[in-house]
Amino acid sequence: MQAIPAPEWKGYWQNMSPDLIFVEVTGLNRLEETMQKLRHLTPGLLLYELMKFRDLKGYMPRVVAMHIPTAYEEEIRNELAELEKQLEIEVEVGYEGLIIQL
Repeated sequence: MQAIPAPEWKGYWQNMSPDLIFVEVTGLNRLEETMQKLRHLTPGLLLYELMKFRDLKGYMPRVVAMHIPTAYEEEIRNELAELEKQLEIEVEVGYEGLIIQL
């Protein structure tokens, strides 16, 4: 999933209430400006979007972060850990063979 500007996301989510969101997190927070231009998420941008989602919908769905570059995986996982603390949620990191049960 690519980062979509805020007004588009708000309209998109108003008509659905997902229990699970798969989201790509391909960039580091220190590359946020570049990632925004490329329409990709960083953990910081994901935090912002999830906060808007919670404000709009009143709950937080299960979140699975996907498409994390191997070269940045450790740093992105650390940044996702900060997101988890701030939102008081768990963000699962997807991997090949992951089985999801709803």
